Amino acid sequence: MNGTKNHFRLIMENNPHPMWIYDHRTLRFREVNRAAVSKYGYSRDEFLNMKITEIRPRNQVQQLLAEHKKFRLNRKHIGEWQHLSKDGRILDVEITAYPLFFDGRAAVLVQAQDLSPRKHAEETLRKLAIVEERNRIAREIHDTLAQGFTAILLQLEAAEDVLRKNRNTAKAHIHRAKNLARHSLMEARRSVLELRPHELQRGDLAAAIQRLANQTKRDGIPIDYSIQGKSRILSKEIEMN
Repeated sequence: MNGTKNHFRLIMENNPHPMWIYDHRTLRFREVNRAAVSKYGYSRDEFLNMKITEIRPRNQVQQLLAEHKKFRLNRKHIGEWQHLSKDGRILDVEITAYPLFFDGRAAVLVQAQDLSPRKHAEETLRKLAIVEERNRIAREIHDTLAQGFTAILLQLEAAEDVLRKNRNTAKAHIHRAKNLARHSLMEARRSVLELRPHELQRGDLAAAIQRLANQTKRDGIPIDYSIQGKSRILSKEIEMN
């Protein structure tokens, strides 16, 4: 039995990611590696006197217990969670859990991968996308709307100059201005419709709502959502609203 325990310890210590083993029934930590001690700030002895519920935000403990009841001892489990370090920092992690027997008891081997670098990269890409969209809108305004409104202004000024001398010529200028206004209005509507929210660029409306709800949960705000019925294709305007 000691050989098996030492085997697990060797695997864990050589892993750069935080790892631990906890008892499936009591939820108490049974073993923990140096990476976990370094990342979470607890000593090994402190870990071994704690339950896994103690590294979860308080408002997520019930969800954890509910998920644990569904844990199957014949396959691995993967999911994103939030953990608490000793100093109170929130850690976004991806958990990979493997069922096993440790010291003769049903247990779970867990690896926690820090998602902070990935989250930072995603946030950077999101900000770059916003900047690019703003630049695109600026180009659209300059290339279409601004020129259109300038042309309208010129036509109206010309109509004003000839209004008293030649009413027919003035009417022609006004007619051209109205056509330019209609065209510019169409361009403005097209530009607005292309301002599609980032979440909707990654899937349909149901998927976007689900991602936003999950993110809100991870941010510590309890939220329940339910999507019923079959997915239907909606217009871009309805989805954005």
